[in-house]
Amino acid sequence: MASTSSIKLRVILFWFVACATITFFCPISRGQQLILIRSGTDGAGNLGACGTSDPLTTVQSGCAPSAQQAFIKSSNVQSPCLCSSNGLIGGGSKPITTACISDSYGTFTTTFVLPSNWTNATLNMALIADDGAQVYLNGSLVATVNLANGVTNLPAITNPSLFQAGTNTLVFYVVNTGNQHYGSPVGRGGPGDCMYVEFSGSVSFLPNSVSIRSGTDGSGNLGACGTSDPLTTVQSSCAPSAQQAFIKSSNTLSPCLCSSNGLIAGGGSKPVTTACISDSYGTFTTTFMLPAINWTNATLNMAVIADDGAQVYLNGSLVATVNLASGVTNLPAITNPSLFQAGTNTLVFYVVNTGNQHYGSPVGRGGAGDCMYVEFSGSVSYFPVPVPVLDIFRAVGLQWVSLTSQSYQVQTSMDMSSWTNFDGVISTPPGTTNTVFDSAEQQQKFYRLLVQ
Repeated sequence: MASTSSIKLRVILFWFVACATITFFCPISRGQQLILIRSGTDGAGNLGACGTSDPLTTVQSGCAPSAQQAFIKSSNVQSPCLCSSNGLIGGGSKPITTACISDSYGTFTTTFVLPSNWTNATLNMALIADDGAQVYLNGSLVATVNLANGVTNLPAITNPSLFQAGTNTLVFYVVNTGNQHYGSPVGRGGPGDCMYVEFSGSVSFLPNSVSIRSGTDGSGNLGACGTSDPLTTVQSSCAPSAQQAFIKSSNTLSPCLCSSNGLIAGGGSKPVTTACISDSYGTFTTTFMLPAINWTNATLNMAVIADDGAQVYLNGSLVATVNLASGVTNLPAITNPSLFQAGTNTLVFYVVNTGNQHYGSPVGRGGAGDCMYVEFSGSVSYFPVPVPVLDIFRAVGLQWVSLTSQSYQVQTSMDMSSWTNFDGVISTPPGTTNTVFDSAEQQQKFYRLLVQ
């Protein structure tokens, strides 16, 4: 890929990259994630040793009617069943077969997992099978390949109805036909006729929303009564310095008397308050992240209830006012792109106890029977803009356009918790298309860009 900047061996931007090691383009966006799907590995992303099984692929056949691990090397003596250091597809996979030389067919099964908030799922895969195979995704036939065509790059599979949240199942029904194409199996032709399949590809998807909820434990679950909310801070007259908001306060009136569920339908949030019964106001703050650059169509949808009322600010701009007299308020969808920003976005709920069930000057809690609180539940959805990524035999190339008067520091990680700088700070004129490369020897790697 050409570049208008003199950058070598650098990688960028909030990506998770794990394309297959074959020659095709993986359209990757900031925040996009990919899952490798390859035959003949050791289950940890490395090529499996000859004579071992593939822990990620099972097979059923005439010899093994119950599912067992597929074999990277069989008892057959002909290549490619005679295992070598590399397979037939780009070096990132190996052919697999059954344990018995007599098998003329095999149903090979592997799986991958999509999260609940996926969108834009795409399956890219290269495949070769002796003598042919049909490929099924979650029970739907998506491709047929024939040995006579050699390695086949399947058309990208993008139909959203073929994918599902949670476990997705890929099945390769392979047969030895004696004529190099998919058909009725006729049986292996002895040691010189080897039935096998080799596949190498990836599933890419976009996490398309960020959850924003009060009263959780920070891991997506409802927080326990009597604990703090690690994702929401509060400042008040009692606590002028920011501290974690409380899911249960010292107040004895519901909903400050914590229960198993909150006030907003769906059960995914709980009200939070301050630590002091005397507080008549509280500034509750939470944050969410958008990709560093190249996202679009951000939308905030949220339900809020506050006693006695609240003003809601997004990145310093007032976006809503809610009053207790109205109960749970579903805010109008917030879509103005000028209200959102790359990186950290801040939501502030300025809550007051007015004594009259609407937002106004605080008059103070009315004792144990008057509880100041806020509960919110919603999400921010967005659509990352695709950028081209090329993966050629373990080399990953990435492109982005420099923004006005900004520099970039690329970082990489294997677990999204520990990040390492990848080369130095990148500074190019506005509008420059930068193309960078990484050898990508790891089977999965996260990339992010710090905008400076």
